[in-house]
Amino acid sequence: MPRRTDHDARRAEVADAAIKVITREGLDRTSLQAIARELGETTGVLTYYFANKDELLLFALSHAMGDLVSQAARAARGRRGLARLEASLLSSMPTSPKRRRAWQIWLAFLGQSVAHPKLIKAQRDRYATVRQVVESELAALQGEGLLPASLDRSETAEGILALLDGIGIGAAIRPADFRPDRQRKLIKDYVRKLARP
Repeated sequence: MPRRTDHDARRAEVADAAIKVITREGLDRTSLQAIARELGETTGVLTYYFANKDELLLFALSHAMGDLVSQAARAARGRRGLARLEASLLSSMPTSPKRRRAWQIWLAFLGQSVAHPKLIKAQRDRYATVRQVVESELAALQGEGLLPASLDRSETAEGILALLDGIGIGAAIRPADFRPDRQRKLIKDYVRKLARP
């Protein structure tokens, strides 16, 4: 068991180095050599843990974004009603330097995804997972009578994802205009509007 933990920890260190290089130099200028330099290692160390650059970059993306579903669940724990939905949505927003860096990484990958089948699949899978979680939460709130029964959960989930993307992109490229308090207000206002009959 410790050996597996060490392997996972080392892969995470490599991903952290890749994230630093991507944030500093951009995805297009990120190479195995640059990541190895950041780590103070040789490229052989990278290829020991990852089959190729694509595998490493996909892992770095996943590592940077973290487990959004787990974050949402932790943020919602102990909250009730609409406050639970608000906390869950806000948990993925760039309200801290670490989360802002994750959004910057995600945006760098998004631009590359259009012409890269593995990256676009990873992006689609992530969206599908988050959409499913949001739809489940909307269904629960409808069951509690806190959202109108007529609310189209699928369309509303898409609207919420678009809102999150808009706020996240705004905060990543214009942080002074999308401070954490404004992010909270935008999400809270949107959720409250959903509750109106």
